[in-house]
Amino acid sequence: MIRRALNIKKLQVPLAFLLVVLIWTATPLAVQWSSGEAPLSSVLLRMLIGVLFCILLMGLMSTGLPCHARARRLYLVSGFAIFSSMSLIYIAAQSIPSGWIAILFGLSPLITGIISAYVEPDTAMTPARLIGVLMGFAGLSLVFRAGLNFDKAALSGISILLCGVIISASSSVLVRHFSRDTELLPTQINVGSLLVALPFFAVSAWLLEFSQPLAFTDRELLSILFLGIVGTG
Repeated sequence: MIRRALNIKKLQVPLAFLLVVLIWTATPLAVQWSSGEAPLSSVLLRMLIGVLFCILLMGLMSTGLPCHARARRLYLVSGFAIFSSMSLIYIAAQSIPSGWIAILFGLSPLITGIISAYVEPDTAMTPARLIGVLMGFAGLSLVFRAGLNFDKAALSGISILLCGVIISASSSVLVRHFSRDTELLPTQINVGSLLVALPFFAVSAWLLEFSQPLAFTDRELLSILFLGIVGTG
């Protein structure tokens, strides 16, 4: 029994790595497939599925949702960042191919490292980390070079997406910084943040897309389901 537990523990890192690869490779295409004609409604449905999935996980783990002052501050910062970054990313996906989404999200570790240098100096970008990030970015550029069309419409979408990536990277640093001494589980942070973000998504979708019929294709629904459970939950 002990030996089996040790074997499972040894597999945690490679399994986590493979899961990250799966999520990061599939998400850009899934975002573009799911956005359809109503991107804000699409991301609203994704976040709703994500928060329900996380609440189910919390129930299985018998954990509650802390609501003390530090937790509330963390939820507010993360929730507003989720709303801002995801809204921009889904809007940008309307005018650029998924290759651009993958390329610009490849900048996230670099942007995170730059921001961390000011917020958390002990996690600053080292030469080895910088080389790794640049190699990854070069690899993404090589893989997607054939689909990186550049025109005025793409320039607007790229600018919007880059703003979303910067907000996402900034929030990841701030959330990590604020959560250091709170003893909150990642699932609790995710649920609290999504509960803050959901009303913003709902109001935005209602104000900007209320006149559009919400008719999702099968591919869009499957993409939303994948993003809700795997990409968000």
